[in-house]
Amino acid sequence: MLGLLAASAAASPIAIPKPLGKRLDKSITLAEAMQIAARRNLEVLSNDLERRRVSYGYKAEMAAFLPELSLSGTYRKDPTRPTIQTLNNTPTRIDVPGVQRLYYGGAVGWKSPIGSELSVGLNFAQSLTTGLNHDSELAVSAKQPLLRSAWLSGASNKLREAKLDIGIQRALFRQQLNDLLVKVENAYWTLAFAQIDVRNRMRTRDRAKQQFKDTQENIRRGILAKPEILVVEENLVFFEQQLVTAKQSLALARRELSALLIVAGDSKITATDDLGKLPASIPARDKAVRQGLDHNATLRAELLRVSKNRVTLAFEKNQTLPALDLVATFKLNGIDPAYGRHLGEIFAADRPEGTIGLTFKLPLSWMANRARVSRAKLTLQKQLVALKQQEAKVRYEIGDVVTKLAFQRKRLKLSERLRALSKGKLDFEVKKYKNGLSTLAFIVRFQREYDQAILAVRRAQLEVRQTRAQLYGLYGTLHRTYGITIGGRTRGGGGQG
Repeated sequence: MLGLLAASAAASPIAIPKPLGKRLDKSITLAEAMQIAARRNLEVLSNDLERRRVSYGYKAEMAAFLPELSLSGTYRKDPTRPTIQTLNNTPTRIDVPGVQRLYYGGAVGWKSPIGSELSVGLNFAQSLTTGLNHDSELAVSAKQPLLRSAWLSGASNKLREAKLDIGIQRALFRQQLNDLLVKVENAYWTLAFAQIDVRNRMRTRDRAKQQFKDTQENIRRGILAKPEILVVEENLVFFEQQLVTAKQSLALARRELSALLIVAGDSKITATDDLGKLPASIPARDKAVRQGLDHNATLRAELLRVSKNRVTLAFEKNQTLPALDLVATFKLNGIDPAYGRHLGEIFAADRPEGTIGLTFKLPLSWMANRARVSRAKLTLQKQLVALKQQEAKVRYEIGDVVTKLAFQRKRLKLSERLRALSKGKLDFEVKKYKNGLSTLAFIVRFQREYDQAILAVRRAQLEVRQTRAQLYGLYGTLHRTYGITIGGRTRGGGGQG
């Protein structure tokens, strides 16, 4: 659904947006904000480029296992050879011109991921000296290591490590992306809260302004004493001050979200999603922890690092073995004074030749190899400890967030109850005031309490929203919630996009 992150590694270079080159004066949903951030945020773009750069490492290592064509050509001239011949019963020295030959040919070689090597070549030795034979051969050679540098552990460790590097970088990018999306969601709901707060403050300010005007009129008519104006004027100034503070918070919330979306800081962004429309259920702690252990991106990266270290250890152990290689060659030869006919002899297989055997090499000192194995073992043990640490961290962090979320929901319910009670108190006090049983001071006090109760409910809703975002960020699946996919699924190491 998102073009930038769904692009494959072979795509054209990413166009880097200008941080302040675009305004965003519009109303947006949270999903739209998430997708804009994923497309434009420079940190995400940088991390995505690193992920794609690492993916080329696997292709680079694959070059060692691709067929390779080699061509050769050599001209050779032997030195002049003096000989003694008898002419008319007289020994005479005669210089015989050196033999001239042209050697040329080609071969195709290939190495497999288990260490097998195969080469097929066709070579010619063309005589440029009259009266000599032309030689040619079709040769097939094979080599299979049996111990050192054999099988996957000994022959393709770099390829396997490069594949795991792709998965590691993909997991790290997924975590970085989710960290950004958590920030965006927090900023979005902060903006939504600030918008609601400004609207509420404007209503209370307007109500206080109307009370001030009504009090002025009642004083003019002689219904109220002049000092009563001080109470309502102080109330009006208080709400004016609260409104200014709310507008400041709104401006800063817009700038915070604009910075994450890489748009102009003075953009008039408006959040349209309802802050108070909260999901009804709270995930159970055990279920949430299991989901985190299954999907947490940082934990996934640590697990892949363990796999990479196991590959390295297996390779170092393989390198301590003696070298025992099975080698074999098979040749078809052709030789004839007439150029061209020697090729026919090759395909007629009149002169086959073959060899098969073993080569054995044994190091005279094992010290360096044992040191490398010991180092690889310690590195693996260290990574296993890091994996356990990350697993414990995920358990505790998710458990803490679920616990906090449960208490926040309880506080939200209590805040809603307090709001209803404050509203009831204010309404009752207004009735008493109309009947001459209360004063403006009580009305003002209850108005402020009701205003604070409304604000407390909205703050509690904001806390729940932000904590849920933190939970899904720990899951490593927040990007899926908003239809954001990570492109370039890898061949091994990857997954969980």
